[in-house]
Amino acid sequence: MPLSFTEIRAKIATAALAGISDPFSLLQDVSSFLNVSRGTSEEHFGQELVIRLLDIRHMFEAHAVIIDALVRESGLFPYLNPDRLGIADALAYEMHRPAANSDTVFHRAQAQVFDHIMSGRSVVLSAPTSFGKSLIIDAIVHLGRFRNIVIVVPTLALLDETRRRLAAHSTRYKIITHSSQTPADRNIFVHTQERVIQNEHIQKTDFFVIDEFYKLNPGEDDGRAQMLNLAFHKLSKQASQFYMLGPNIQNIPDGFIEKFQCRFIRTDFNTVASEIHRFDVQDDTTHAVDLCTRLKEPTLIYVRSPARAHALATKLANALGDVGAASAKETSQWVKERYHSDWSFAKALSAGIGIHHGKLPRSLTQLMVRRFNEGAIRFLVCTSTLIEGVNTRAKHVIVLDNKINNRKFDYFTFSNIKGRSGRMLKHFIGHVYLYHEPPQAELPLVDIPVVTQSDDASDALLIQLEPTELTASSSGRVRQYYEDPLLSLEVLRENAGIDPAAQLAVAQAIVRDLRRAHTMLSWRGFPSFEELAYPCDLLWKHFTEGRPRSGATTARHLAFLLRRLLRARRFSDALALFHRDGRHVDDAIETLLDFQRQWAEFRAPNLLSAVDRIQRHVFEKYGLAAGNYEAFIGRVENVGRPPVVNALDEYGLPTQIGQVVWKELGRPDTLDEMLEALRSRDLYYLELTGFENRFVQDVRNSLMPTRVA
Repeated sequence: MPLSFTEIRAKIATAALAGISDPFSLLQDVSSFLNVSRGTSEEHFGQELVIRLLDIRHMFEAHAVIIDALVRESGLFPYLNPDRLGIADALAYEMHRPAANSDTVFHRAQAQVFDHIMSGRSVVLSAPTSFGKSLIIDAIVHLGRFRNIVIVVPTLALLDETRRRLAAHSTRYKIITHSSQTPADRNIFVHTQERVIQNEHIQKTDFFVIDEFYKLNPGEDDGRAQMLNLAFHKLSKQASQFYMLGPNIQNIPDGFIEKFQCRFIRTDFNTVASEIHRFDVQDDTTHAVDLCTRLKEPTLIYVRSPARAHALATKLANALGDVGAASAKETSQWVKERYHSDWSFAKALSAGIGIHHGKLPRSLTQLMVRRFNEGAIRFLVCTSTLIEGVNTRAKHVIVLDNKINNRKFDYFTFSNIKGRSGRMLKHFIGHVYLYHEPPQAELPLVDIPVVTQSDDASDALLIQLEPTELTASSSGRVRQYYEDPLLSLEVLRENAGIDPAAQLAVAQAIVRDLRRAHTMLSWRGFPSFEELAYPCDLLWKHFTEGRPRSGATTARHLAFLLRRLLRARRFSDALALFHRDGRHVDDAIETLLDFQRQWAEFRAPNLLSAVDRIQRHVFEKYGLAAGNYEAFIGRVENVGRPPVVNALDEYGLPTQIGQVVWKELGRPDTLDEMLEALRSRDLYYLELTGFENRFVQDVRNSLMPTRVA
């Protein structure tokens, strides 16, 4: 009777530690398990055993042919060396290339997904983190079959990673990340869901991709889910084919497959194995720091919040000492000079520790991932923002907390974090260190409210649909908005994602206080404090939950901070708004960065734009001159900087450097002009340091086409 998976795994582990006396017997056990498990729910266990053998391949030099046969049998073709293969195996290996001239070799499950797409089918893929889902996108782009491709990513961090990866194809496609860019004949739009909705150039999509598609399901961040549903709705009406990918999904809504003629593929095919280590200790932080001093390979450390990340990084830095690589120390010194000398982010870098969370400038988080993947920093302390699709080369993942902020994460999130250990063709086995019991195994069913029109579909979502698309129940829910005399359906729809009832409440508040409202809302250009406080009060009451968040405590405080932030000439000026007596510099910097990211760059422009559209519509009805907030909103969302400079931060160029480069290149008006100037002019900027010039060169290199694999 064949040995069980657990028994064979134990034999391999023993061999790794103590050597092996009978290698052929162990290979025979693995082969037998592969044969018995083929086509069953345990097939992925057979693949894991082969991966574990590959980790100790050096012990089987006399049996290399058998190892290769097992690798082929398990479908792990990328792990084969074509120079060692016989004719039959070499033919199978070549059949797993997406094209004859491609350097890419798929594993079996990747090839199956790719073949479905190439035969004209849409695919919804649920697969483990290490599956290599993005490699399929690259192969599709390489073939050039589609003229206009839209790739929807959940975060700006993943946007830049995707853009850099696709730069290889920039001779064939124009890669567009902002709605201000002018499309070419063939385009790849790499956008967040919000930008897909806003970009009026996206009109003739041939193929679209939604990465991390589980975010269509309403959850903690209903606003983002709502916008992603709207993006899906827009794209699905244009394109006949799509590829949606994500990890660890049990199922999708009934009727979805039939409606969109797609294939749902759920697979457990893994390319790395995970070794779980569970600790039950009183002081988890001290234990984790001690563990890190003994780990020599790249290590991710997951914690629940930015504050926890900085606290842990500081403690770990104190334990490790000043041992960071030269490039990490150089980065640390630059951060101290440009931000603050006492910021723990900078101090951690000197010890070879990076910090990654959603409040940091995008250029810094991108730099942390690059430095980590290059080996310049050994530890990367992160929150959930790094888990959402950004790829690293971590061998170890320490899961110190089992929460996101104060909410316990579910099995789905845990699986996503765990999946960050190990990396195909880098580390066969990833090690996961847990300080809490893992959540109960339960994979989610993803609801897609824009399709199902379930109870989770908000009114803001339903009003974006045409009447003919609505069910009888949904039609009844939103009929009032079609008939309301105060605000037109057009205005309600333009304020996408905002509750239409809340929009009507704002309009009614303006009408009730019409004379004063007109005085306070009809401004143009740069408002006085009271003029800004009035619309801030409206949006605070009706569009937010009215509670302090991201540094703003009241509507008037929000207005005060927005005005003062625009007048700040240096980072230290802006920091002074939050660095009160007795407040730790880390707290002040994080609050400032959080306010910039959440309020200045996102919420305030979005919500002020909604108030702007509403006041224009109401005052026009009453024959009154309306205000125009567009110029002010443009200044706010760019934090007072030229829009081009702000956009470059997403490309990995810090705004302090981008400002200098923009001036030296003749102050280009548009992002397209700026990117072309960067590409075409290889300059050394005398106003910048050598370190800063290398920053510029890195961004310039990321814009250049490289050889397509």
